Amino acid sequence: MEIPYFIRYKDFTTIQNTDCVYLDDVNSSVIKRVNVVDFAEELAPIIEPYLTKDRGSFYDTTTQTVATNGIAAMKFNSVDTDATSGVSVEEDPSNRKNKITVSKTGVYNVMFSAQVFRESGGTSKQVVIWLRKNGVDVPASATHIAVQANARYLVAAWNFFIQLDAGEYCQIMWSQDNDITLQYEAPNTTIPYPSVPSIILTVNEV
Repeated sequence: MEIPYFIRYKDFTTIQNTDCVYLDDVNSSVIKRVNVVDFAEELAPIIEPYLTKDRGSFYDTTTQTVATNGIAAMKFNSVDTDATSGVSVEEDPSNRKNKITVSKTGVYNVMFSAQVFRESGGTSKQVVIWLRKNGVDVPASATHIAVQANARYLVAAWNFFIQLDAGEYCQIMWSQDNDITLQYEAPNTTIPYPSVPSIILTVNEV
């Protein structure tokens, strides 16, 4: 039975779970009628990825090193599971967890802070940090940090915007030229304060 047009169309604020959704043809004739609850259940997994933003929170509880003038990707051995959805850190071929991987295509804000440490030295040295996408260095992404003699602690912290397709990854790369490390420290029980991760990483879809 054809249902009059003015009955089938109503304000969304008055929809009840006993109502139906109607699929019309070009002549406003009903092709199919579906209960709104059933319709919502079928539609939810389709639209859910567009309603929520993926994010991730990671850190590392080891002191990270790289040979003088060598290159390494920053590693992350811990995850805040309550704050993470759709983003993961996967292992590289050497079983190091450094590949920041997304499950959904989009633009991501990759933010980090690294606890740079230098015990001693007579002259200023440097750390270089840059971004790598799918194994290829991202152009114009490197930054130099000068580490003064006996400066001990310095924080390197900034962010990158990067487009990634589902399943793609990026890495935060670093190099140093004089026994500079990314330092982890255990909790201080005297003051007290929490542990100091060598790296803290947050990623969110924008």
